Amino acid sequence: MEMQRKNSRIDFVSGYAPQQSVIEKENGYGGPEHGEGTDASVKLILSAAPARMEAELKRLLDPSMGINVEEIRFRVGRPIQLIASCVEVFLPQFGRFSRNEAEKMLNALCGNSIYTKLNELELGFISLPGGARVGVCGAPVIENGKIIRFTSIDSFNVRIPRELRGCAEKSIHHLVRNGRPASSLIFSAPGIGKTTFLRDCARCFSNGIAGVDGVKVAIADERCELSGGAFSSLDIGIRTDAISGVPKLISIPMLIRNMSPQLIVTDELSGKAEAQLVEEASKCGIAIIASAHAGSIEQIRRKAEFSDMIGRGRIKAFLLDRIGGELVLSEAFEEREAEWKS
Repeated sequence: MEMQRKNSRIDFVSGYAPQQSVIEKENGYGGPEHGEGTDASVKLILSAAPARMEAELKRLLDPSMGINVEEIRFRVGRPIQLIASCVEVFLPQFGRFSRNEAEKMLNALCGNSIYTKLNELELGFISLPGGARVGVCGAPVIENGKIIRFTSIDSFNVRIPRELRGCAEKSIHHLVRNGRPASSLIFSAPGIGKTTFLRDCARCFSNGIAGVDGVKVAIADERCELSGGAFSSLDIGIRTDAISGVPKLISIPMLIRNMSPQLIVTDELSGKAEAQLVEEASKCGIAIIASAHAGSIEQIRRKAEFSDMIGRGRIKAFLLDRIGGELVLSEAFEEREAEWKS
């Protein structure tokens, strides 16, 4: 991915060898066991999948296989598909995923109580313990412009969370201004690893890392992916509080009023109203580090809700890519407002 800048191109490569912070050393805190959150998700996914596929899925999801599955796609009438960073695998030996299996899987993913997941289903997903999210497609019933329920679910996209402690450490100092977290937007195309990178940013700023003291971090986790849900089973840091399953327009003002954070981390900002949350937090002296969808500088420029803030220097902007299995953070620009908008 080539970044266009007037001066120079800067790449910050994220390594995967986490350094233990001062707070971890002094207090013996290393966060949850590595993979603990992911294991909770995988167990539920395997129990919800058709029994005839369970053994093979368990084998393919085993970390020792080295496949690092990121998505499992179940589509009625078609074979199961597994997607990893560099490969996709179909399982034709199990035949086609049936309508009856889809109904059973939906019920299992909802903990045998679809009613408790209606709010999420209206938005097209189901969150699972441990940070996994299942996107759904099917035949919805719409009233007043809103989905109120699905009459049938035809597709499941199971996204497997991958906790990579340390993946943000070599980049963290570029998200700092005057020794404190700086409001920053992390842009990338879907599937690169924004959520994984943001989670490790939260951990680093929360625990503290060489040259940067730990701060109070709050996570607005609308889709229960950043923190892993109610029990924060993924490592988000020792000074971190998380609110899960609540729209950002509600949760971020709540966090500002009630939790006195120094940094708010959130995923997938979209639309003018959510972009304005960055401005509101800034007025309170609170930094926000958030992700948004865009795969190039030109795509960022077309996002009017962010372009003005970036051009005025109110927020840093970076592009995230994955190269050779590593997350690479590249500064998107360093220009004056007129140059940015030109």
